[in-house]
Amino acid sequence: AIMRAEPSAFEVVVYGVVAERVPPGKVTSYGAVALAVGAGPRAVGAAMRRCTDPAVPCQRVIAADRRLGGYGGKAASEWNWGPAVERKKRLLVAEGVSFDSDGRVAESCFLRDLRPSSSSGGPAVTTPRASTATTTSSSSSSQRARRRRREEEDPQPTPQQQQGSTRASRKKRRTSS
Repeated sequence: AIMRAEPSAFEVVVYGVVAERVPPGKVTSYGAVALAVGAGPRAVGAAMRRCTDPAVPCQRVIAADRRLGGYGGKAASEWNWGPAVERKKRLLVAEGVSFDSDGRVAESCFLRDLRPSSSSGGPAVTTPRASTATTTSSSSSSQRARRRRREEEDPQPTPQQQQGSTRASRKKRRTSS
């Protein structure tokens, strides 16, 4: 893996949302951050995994089921958290995050939606380089358009179509034997 010294424009937007919209004592999910930046949760997870900026409170982003997930690029299993995830929990506890009897973050500490709302009365939080989010989404829409054109020119069978033809050929082989 190639290590980049500077975060990408997308990563800067993700880090801005986490730093500005998730206060101490609260956590959110990868999916909520994804919704706020217009991306997928896995892309947010990958960005968080690559974060090296101590100003970004990466520990405040957890799995949607309120489990801690990984930390510092280290994955956690249900049976073995490891020292990185233990550190994540210590940081959260020090910030005032509480946990339920199952070891999940308490519902009262969990922010489900990070999108700014005009009804909140407070100022909408802007992210650094917000214009790059638009550029990113328009480039992904142009990528989708190119992919669609390629598929129209050279249609590939869907996995379901491939599976159906495989089933039919298996059935044919069984009946002809």
